[in-house]
Amino acid sequence: MNRNNGQQGRDKRPGLRSLLALLLAVVFSTPALAAPAVSIELIDGAAVAGNVFTLGDIARLASGDGELWRQLAAEPLGYAPAPGENVTLAADTILGRLAERGYDWRAIALSGPAVLTICGTTQLIESEPLLAALMQAVEDELGVSAQFNVTRPLPVVTAAAGELDIEVRFPDKPGWWLPDAVEISVNGLQVQRILLAQHGEFELPVVVAPAGIAGRTVINGAHLGTELSTVRPGHEVVTQPGQVIGLTTRGQIAAGAPVLFSRLMVPYDVERGSEVALVIRGGVVELTALAVALNNAYIGQRLTVKRLDDGMKFTGRVEAGPRVVVE
Repeated sequence: MNRNNGQQGRDKRPGLRSLLALLLAVVFSTPALAAPAVSIELIDGAAVAGNVFTLGDIARLASGDGELWRQLAAEPLGYAPAPGENVTLAADTILGRLAERGYDWRAIALSGPAVLTICGTTQLIESEPLLAALMQAVEDELGVSAQFNVTRPLPVVTAAAGELDIEVRFPDKPGWWLPDAVEISVNGLQVQRILLAQHGEFELPVVVAPAGIAGRTVINGAHLGTELSTVRPGHEVVTQPGQVIGLTTRGQIAAGAPVLFSRLMVPYDVERGSEVALVIRGGVVELTALAVALNNAYIGQRLTVKRLDDGMKFTGRVEAGPRVVVE
């Protein structure tokens, strides 16, 4: 009887050891969960503009696989709110949308708020940058400093965020003219055109005839003087005596009157029907060809030409040579 009990005890011990070994084998053979390939920090209150926003607009790389982050950052997540408006987005929703596009959500660790607020942005374009651009353009075009005396405040322009461009527009006419408008564009799209005549006048030195000049007179330095004058936007001016010395008056210019290019006889730099060099520039590429002028123009003006090779028409600015440059 005792022998049987002893035999039974010895039979049970190997079974117990086998079970423990099996459990240990299972525990140590189970692979550990892999660490996320990329850790991303979400930004609450991120400001976005445009039509859609991407993960890169509302998050930044905390650590991990830089190449994976570059791919993820470019993924669009939704429509951007209008300027001044907000939308919310849950972190779980972000992972879900990335998973739908084939990313392994387990390889992405998000930190930060569980729910983000995303803000549509605006930029206010006030009078200071407009006036600064205006004064610089006048100085570049006419060679003198000018003041724009505001009689009616310039508008404050509200536009979506983006690349701002302020372009000062001059009349495309022979001679020298004050600008007539300022155009504001964001990301290449015009958002406002401001007519300067509605908002003030320029004060600048202009060329005058102190003692008057008879008709058919070749102008020399003794005929000219300068005085500080107030001139409305979009009007013709001559600001430097050298611009008109050697030209002939069409008719009499009264004492104290401004000397204007349009009152002088000046041969065109390019006459209609004459051949000019056509230069087409695009980035680092420059193409040249012969063309025929379709209208009269002076240097600095815009001129339409027809390329001789194929009859295609181009419009560019006249430079010395003469040549027409299209950019």
